[in-house]
Amino acid sequence: MTFKTLLPSHHPSFDDINKGRIRSLGEKRSQFKALLQKPLLGPRTRGYIQLKGPDRIRFLQGQVTCDMEKVTTSHVINGAHCTPKGRVIFVFSAHAGDNDDVILDVHSSVTALAIASLKKYAVFFKLEINDLSADLDTFILAGPHTGTIVKPLCDQPLPEKQARILEPIFALQTQGVDHFSITCKPEDSVSVIKKLEGLVTPVGEELTDLLILRTGFADITEATTDTYIPQMLNLDHQGFISFSKGCYTGQEIVARAHYRGAVKRRMQHLSCPLSTLPPPGTPISNAQGKSLGSVASAAWVDESHVELLAVLADTLTDYADLQMGDSANICARRLDLNDSDSDSDSDSDSDSAGAS
Repeated sequence: MTFKTLLPSHHPSFDDINKGRIRSLGEKRSQFKALLQKPLLGPRTRGYIQLKGPDRIRFLQGQVTCDMEKVTTSHVINGAHCTPKGRVIFVFSAHAGDNDDVILDVHSSVTALAIASLKKYAVFFKLEINDLSADLDTFILAGPHTGTIVKPLCDQPLPEKQARILEPIFALQTQGVDHFSITCKPEDSVSVIKKLEGLVTPVGEELTDLLILRTGFADITEATTDTYIPQMLNLDHQGFISFSKGCYTGQEIVARAHYRGAVKRRMQHLSCPLSTLPPPGTPISNAQGKSLGSVASAAWVDESHVELLAVLADTLTDYADLQMGDSANICARRLDLNDSDSDSDSDSDSDSAGAS
């Protein structure tokens, strides 16, 4: 995205680590609380992987946690690709493309790793796996009344949650109430933004990170790949797992955790007084140094507070005097976690074989 062209009146600053990531469009963290009361438009740096060929669905069905038979151009499927030990390599949302292909939307830091992992299993299938990240731009549109703002831009009714519609120059997906993602070709980004000009406030990815975190979703990044089983990230509650579709890589471990209730760590939502943002994978321990879990995702709330999605022991009830990486004596506060069940069949077939 070339935001100097797209938003000439704004002044983008870039992430120190991921140079292509727009950290801010001039807004300060002290303004986040006020900005969250407005409809917002922000970039979201993503990776896009294309699987093309006659075996694309059959291949994915044996590799990922969701039922890929249900994917269409308008119905989005969320899933995860795991190691044989059931650890998540990457998570994705998938839709069918226009050219007998399937497109996986992944965290940008794991794109190359995800392609390498898929190709390792694809040698006996008729398909191609390509990186389309440079061919698509993605924006988050969220905040009060964004549904009212988006509706006049579309020639079709707004999609239900986890569905998408195709308009002439963009695809619109509903993530939740007043929460949408817009995907378009880079050459159409200017037109898309002009349609929203004056209706929304442009912001950077630091603030869109907070919007996404508050939905209860923690992406898998390069730092957290091969760390968690899906249930630790509450992916079973979010419609990322089918327990009736049959076998896939890592399925035995995932199914055993489900049917035997063996998950002892789950994701929790915390508010912490911190002046540095703990990166994904940061270990969390108590004052005595006992490991409690790790950070799955973190976002700034203001200049001295962050919110976390952290995978922690189920038995944890005391959030005082925690240590996260080099930060000690942290008194965290537990918040409600927005991870309501979706319409998946993750709990619909508790008597089916599950484990192979």
